[in-house]
Amino acid sequence: MKTNNENLKTLLNRFYDDASASQIEREIADGDELMSRFTSPHPSGQAVNNVKDLLGAELSGRRKRRYAFRVAGSVAAVLLIAISILFTTDTLNTRVEPEQSSSVYAFDSKSLDESELYAEFEEIEESFVQVRTGGWDASESDDLDELESEFDEIAGNFWKG
Repeated sequence: MKTNNENLKTLLNRFYDDASASQIEREIADGDELMSRFTSPHPSGQAVNNVKDLLGAELSGRRKRRYAFRVAGSVAAVLLIAISILFTTDTLNTRVEPEQSSSVYAFDSKSLDESELYAEFEEIEESFVQVRTGGWDASESDDLDELESEFDEIAGNFWKG
């Protein structure tokens, strides 16, 4: 295996001519010798321990904050799911009352007594008998006009939404 000096010389020869490469190699060797004469300062054991304590405290604080954010996020997610389940089940259990019909034959069962109901049934029955026997003349009745206006109203309301 080649030494570092031989590798350096090969590398420098790729970029410079021989004279320049030799001079650069000598300057690098002089710099290495100068650096080896002076030792680098080493921190005291107490300074190293202080730095380790500071880093440990900072990292511990970060861990605690991360843990707090994770717990808060988990609690928020659970609450969101629970609230959505409560609202969903509440809306499913809510009974929707049907709207009152606007039909001519809609009636309030509390306000009519039995005799009024029988009178209504007899009127409807008479209308069926007249239609079957041909005794009902559509040109004389306003019922068709009323029915047509109701259908127009329904069609208009349908497109309004």
